[in-house]
Amino acid sequence: MNARLLVVGLALASTACGLVKVETPSGSPVQVTNASGSPGVGAGGDATASWRRAVRAGESELASLVAWSKDQSASNSFDQHAERALRLRKSTLLAEIAGHCAAKAYDGERTGEELRAADVCPLLAKREAILLGAAKSFADKETARRVDELAKGVAAIRETKKASVTDVVKGRDKDQDRAYVSSFVKKYYDEIDQPIPEAILGRIDTVASEREKTLADLAASSDVKLADAHDAGAERAIKESYQQWQPSMQIVSVRMQDAEWKPVQNDFGIVLRRYKNARVVVRAKSGAYCLAVPASVGQPHAGGGKFASTYGVDQFLEGFPIRCPK
Repeated sequence: MNARLLVVGLALASTACGLVKVETPSGSPVQVTNASGSPGVGAGGDATASWRRAVRAGESELASLVAWSKDQSASNSFDQHAERALRLRKSTLLAEIAGHCAAKAYDGERTGEELRAADVCPLLAKREAILLGAAKSFADKETARRVDELAKGVAAIRETKKASVTDVVKGRDKDQDRAYVSSFVKKYYDEIDQPIPEAILGRIDTVASEREKTLADLAASSDVKLADAHDAGAERAIKESYQQWQPSMQIVSVRMQDAEWKPVQNDFGIVLRRYKNARVVVRAKSGAYCLAVPASVGQPHAGGGKFASTYGVDQFLEGFPIRCPK
């Protein structure tokens, strides 16, 4: 039997049990397929065909690796970038292609594709460092963005002269700000076995100090007026409502801004309800200032010119920093 008939015979015999490798008597490779006839990702055939198979199988992963080796900028979907970079560390496909690169299976490939073995194989050898670097870069950028959000919050307090009731009542300091930022990014730093950069976290301490100083300065210069009207039932309803919302709230006083009830009518002049405005004076947890928090108390019309004896209270989420009344 000549060499050609020998190869054909071996190929036919091997196909039935799943062909893995076919060689001529001289040992030169002919082709590589699996039992279903699908090509593998990188061995057998000429270098160009093998590389094309590799690119078809892993184009997205290879393209990401190449892109991140040059530029690790993160878009708004930071978490998706970081998670993908960490996921590709465990990619069996990249590991397989890297193995063929190491075996020089693609040497001499002559494709005109954007992804060329000569360019990508060296990156596959360094893929661990590239992917970890990408994950860290994305995490650093997201950490900095979260700190920027905190800084913008301080700027908003300065501009509007209003602060969050919850933050003032419960207190907010650098440790809480650090915990807030860490809740978004710590898992990525843990995955790459690195701490959140202290240089970035240090900015949080600065922002927290600026927030407290801004609130104290606003309180010292506040021109918010507290009226002295009284309505025992309305005041009690407001206090109970706010205390239920924030059990730790230190209410100094409830100041009624309106002495008389204000009616609310529909388009036909029918009275629906009445209300009064008030301000709840709340002491900050730090004790350095107070917050004048708006409130509105109302009673629905019961007919016949009468109103219900119960009160409804509208709560507000922000208040004005003021000096605590003596």
